[in-house]
Amino acid sequence: MLIFILLLSLAAVSHVSGGVPFTTSTNIDIKSCPIVFFGKVYQNLYVDTADNKVSVCFKGPRSTSNNDCVLVDKSGGINKGEWVTRTRLYAPGSDAHKDLPQLTGTATCYTFIKLFKDDSEYDVDVQVDGKKVDTWKTQVRGSSVYKDASACTHAGALLLPNKGLCESGSSVTCSASAELKSSPCGSGEKCEGEGQCVKPSPKDAVCTVTGSTVIDVDGNAASVPDRCAYTLLSESGIKLQAVFQDRRRKDISFLDHVILHLDKDVNIHLGQGGRVT
Repeated sequence: MLIFILLLSLAAVSHVSGGVPFTTSTNIDIKSCPIVFFGKVYQNLYVDTADNKVSVCFKGPRSTSNNDCVLVDKSGGINKGEWVTRTRLYAPGSDAHKDLPQLTGTATCYTFIKLFKDDSEYDVDVQVDGKKVDTWKTQVRGSSVYKDASACTHAGALLLPNKGLCESGSSVTCSASAELKSSPCGSGEKCEGEGQCVKPSPKDAVCTVTGSTVIDVDGNAASVPDRCAYTLLSESGIKLQAVFQDRRRKDISFLDHVILHLDKDVNIHLGQGGRVT
């Protein structure tokens, strides 16, 4: 685990010991402590103070296409900044781990960027591949606020923690600690939504009789050739028969009534017109 810290402080706060100050756009070499930002490792930072925002980008200057950046509005009075790379152990139990319990690893260093501003309230827009994915809202004076920039990448696409997708009948998920997992759905299951393997809801079994044609529960059609009784369904303790004995037509047999056979010699006749006997 690697730590990247973006800190905005009141302008009166003194600079960090050993920090490198800057007042204009600058490029920062962090090869001694690379950072992971939404699933990608970076060894350089590009700070841009032009226009109405201050940005810290990772793929190149702010104008780089499909860039990964964090951006802060300059309306709060940002006037200078400084950066430093330090060796320090961030192990479970640290302030960062307490604020972000999904973090499980240990960092041996961190890259620190501090921007001095006049306003203690600010929003940080998070941009990945040129698209805004989050806004970190901070309204805390005089204390640290930790945000998680973890994510997974799958087939070149970003997958945020606790999110998933379906691919070729398999579930692909990104855990809270940004671990990618792909697993096929079980027998009788299908993948839906954000990578959930679920069993489809059972469909109502419908048997349809139209004239002399019977359509079974699987959608298969069969024609009744004579005026007899046919078993449509037979399960343990239940049997359903259709009787084709419509006497009004001698050349074609039509459904006359249905007999429902239950246990203990219980027979229920369901006739035309809603007759039950």
